[in-house]
Amino acid sequence: MNRKRLSTLYPAIIVALTGGIGSGKTTVGHLLRERGFIVLDTDEIARQALEPGKAAFERVKAAFGTGITTPEGHIDRRRLLELILDDLHAKKRLEQIVHPYVLNELQHRIDQLVKGGSKLIIVEVPLLFEANWQDLFDFIICVIAPDELRLKRLTRDRKIPRSLAESWLRAQIPQEEKVKAADYIINNNGSMEELTGKINKLIERLKGLKV
Repeated sequence: MNRKRLSTLYPAIIVALTGGIGSGKTTVGHLLRERGFIVLDTDEIARQALEPGKAAFERVKAAFGTGITTPEGHIDRRRLLELILDDLHAKKRLEQIVHPYVLNELQHRIDQLVKGGSKLIIVEVPLLFEANWQDLFDFIICVIAPDELRLKRLTRDRKIPRSLAESWLRAQIPQEEKVKAADYIINNNGSMEELTGKINKLIERLKGLKV
């Protein structure tokens, strides 16, 4: 995929929605969808890339061995996460396999949406800054939350062991660095009602963006 800003390829505003693990960016994306915005999910695209029969699936098996699959023949995502958190080289190998697929598929989906008349497309990109994709987007929304609250969400809601959750947080770029590079910040540190109010303010800002 051409690494130029996406809006140079399409007559549309392309917005990135990002944030550290446990910040609540997926909830923000869901609330925006409920209000009629188009929100693409790069995690969903990456999961599809790792489905049995896909080229990325075969390459991951070749790179990490048959032990990376479940008895049912699927990629063991928890095992893969543990590997890449412990081994920087393993992380790089996985990114080299999956990222090109994600970017190409993302471009294809944006192309179809723009042909259908879409003028503003939001893309949920959890690892926007880690992947160094920030320059692809016209506007960056960053969702943040206190680390202890993020850990609580991971251990309580996702049933992730605290030690793994802590490793996951440490593996990502600190929130403070992401905030500096973002255009709009949502501090998701309160109730759903409070978050909804913040989403309403964000929507007003999004409506002001021009192609």
